This record gives sequence, structure tokens and C-alpha cells, in this order.
Amino acid sequence: MAFSNNKSQRLTEDYKHFYLYDQNGNLTSIQERGMTGNFKNLTYSSENQLVKIQEYKNSLLTKEILYYYDALGRRMRKVVSDKENSSDSFERGYVYDGQEILAEYDSNSVIGIYTHSTLRTDDVLAVDVKSSKLASSTGSYFYLKDALGSVVDIVDGIRWLKSQPYVDPNRVGIWGWSGGGSFTLNSMTNTREFKAGISVAPVTDWHYYDTKWAEFTMKRPQDNPEGYEKTSFVKTAKNLHGRLLLV
Repeated sequence: MAFSNNKSQRLTEDYKHFYLYDQNGNLTSIQERGMTGNFKNLTYSSENQLVKIQEYKNSLLTKEILYYYDALGRRMRKVVSDKENSSDSFERGYVYDGQEILAEYDSNSVIGIYTHSTLRTDDVLAVDVKSSKLASSTGSYFYLKDALGSVVDIVDGIRWLKSQPYVDPNRVGIWGWSGGGSFTLNSMTNTREFKAGISVAPVTDWHYYDTKWAEFTMKRPQDNPEGYEKTSFVKTAKNLHGRLLLV
């Protein structure tokens, strides 16, 4: 199975698709191999906001999705037009408090209400689903927080990858730059999934990072001491597993 990346380390092809990007790094097209006429085009605004997705089968447009934003850059509306089955077409609207989404609704009623934490912007704790249009069943869904960011998703994905017959589970590595460097340190000090890693220009402790960005995501240290404590890779360095190159 072959995978190819461009100079910016973006995936350009795999066993099933080709991937195209614009000059800003936005994914603009996903094309199925084999001249099938099956592809997906994505269009962005001058602010790099996704505004349209078009799906084609046998070179015929089968679905179109449009996104609308307000002056603050918040997604306010989503319109899905299914060209094959009109009954699958729908429209969604969104209500915000500042940058945090409060509710999602269709043309008739509210279908979801969101609850946020007070630690950071857009940190969803739970969603109260009012309609099966939003989830398979109604009820309250809670997001389990582990204070380790996306490391749980990374581990879930890596464990699946290791289970595949074409992967040597004892030779899996990880690398990243800046935020990706932090994810690398997170993964190598809070899990035992990786043989080696390369961390370039990571944030090792939010106490010592540019306050403009640190306090935007973490609030001040006195307002969120537990968050700063749990995300300090200086403190978790003693738990390092695998070989690490720190750049």
C-alpha cells in the first residue's frame, strides 16, 4: 500500500484516492483512482472558510453542501442538497454565545443543545440531542475529558493501525512541529505506544510560552492551575517511553 506526501507533508495520494490542495494548504479535491468519475470538490472563502462541497459520481453532481458564515467567522447555516434523493436534503442553523455554539436547529425546531466548560473557548462537555436527525437516538451525550488533549484519539488510531497486517507494531513512530511537537511529547510521556519520536519546537510548559497564545487557550495560570499542571511535559519527562529526538 503506497502513500505519497508533498513538500508540506500533506497526503497527496493513497491506495484509493488522489488529494489536491490550494496555495493556502486547503484540501480542494479528492479524486478516486481509476478514472471512475467519482470525486469531491471543496471550495473556500478568502478567509479560508469551507463554503461548498460538491460530490460527483460518474462525473454527475450527486450532492452539494453549502456553508454560510457571519461577520465574526462563525458558521451560521448549513444546506445539504441531495440530487439523487431529495428526501435526504436538509438545512441546519446554529446559535452562538460569543464563539461557543449553544444550539443547532432545523427548519422546524431545535435538535441539539450544547453545554460548554468555562476553561476555554469551544470546549463542549455535553450535547442534549432532541431529534434523531442529529444522532441515532435522543438523549444526553457527554464528552469524557482526560486533560490530555487529543492523545486519546491518537492512541485509538494507533492501536487500530497496529492491528493491521501490513504494520509492524514494534516500529511505530511519531513526529510533529510546534503543536505537533507538543502532541509528540504528550504521546511519548503519557502513552507507551511509540518506539521513537521527533519533537520540533514544542510547547513544553504553557507557563513559559507567549502569553498571548497561552492565555488565549489556557487562561491565566492562577485561573487554571490544574490545566497548566497536567499539560506540562517537563513534569512528565520522567515517564518518557521510547527514543526521542528533541529539536
